[in-house]
Amino acid sequence: MKNPRPHFSGSARLVRDAIGRGITHLDDPRFPPDLAVTFVKLAKGGSQAVIGVSGTTKKQKTVLHALGKASRYLAERELAGLRLRRIPKMTFVWDDSVEKAFVMDQLLKKGVSDD
Repeated sequence: MKNPRPHFSGSARLVRDAIGRGITHLDDPRFPPDLAVTFVKLAKGGSQAVIGVSGTTKKQKTVLHALGKASRYLAERELAGLRLRRIPKMTFVWDDSVEKAFVMDQLLKKGVSDD
């Protein structure tokens, strides 16, 4: 999939919220308890969606694989009721920005306490 141009519309927010709810209903031991949807980028036309997720786990590839397998179920269960022109094909990616922000915060706190 080529890099979809981000489309920050109400549709992206609806997809983010619906998939976030759907993930909490999946009873899969591979998912960390704090797994969350951090962003959704919809391609123009809504045919494809890149969905960023994050959580505390070292098995990110396993989580992404499981989400990929569950994407059709999530689309049928969570997105079917939304007023979308199309149900997007979902691709899940790991969003490590939260982890990076935490590390940066710790470094800044350490730097301030050293002064």
